Amino acid sequence: MASPSLDLVGELSRDHLTGSGDYGAASNASRAALIGIQITIPLYSGGMRSAKHDESEALARKAFIEADRAQQQIILQTRSAWLGLNTGKGRVQALAASLKASEARLNATRLGRQVGDRSTLDLLNAENDAANARLSLLQARIALIMDRLRLWSLTGQLDEAQLQQVNRVLQK
Repeated sequence: MASPSLDLVGELSRDHLTGSGDYGAASNASRAALIGIQITIPLYSGGMRSAKHDESEALARKAFIEADRAQQQIILQTRSAWLGLNTGKGRVQALAASLKASEARLNATRLGRQVGDRSTLDLLNAENDAANARLSLLQARIALIMDRLRLWSLTGQLDEAQLQQVNRVLQK
């Protein structure tokens, strides 16, 4: 028992003795009734009470820390998505210009190969650079879309209209 308790107790008894012997016969009857309250206070609970108290405090601290951590994560994710949107637009524009320059280099290298000024290796390098520029531009556009979706999600504004808008952008 880990905590004090208060109990109502009662006892009822009846004794009846009869008998006969050398000196005569005897009969004796007695009745007793007892009612009262009993308090039990444990002297030592084995540390159970203090352990339960410590556990409750630790669980409350854990819940507070987890809530604080979740709030910090949401703030960081929101900042990350916002920064991704702000820098992503400039990055997409820069990569689009880079793609334009890579395609111009590819066209010039093709023309140079036709007239004999460039080698096949130069043409392959130009094609590889143009393909890398296309890939980088697509990855930047996808990252921009993902940051927009994350920001909508974190602010609770992600709904079907936003998804349809993203669909339209992806179909271009």
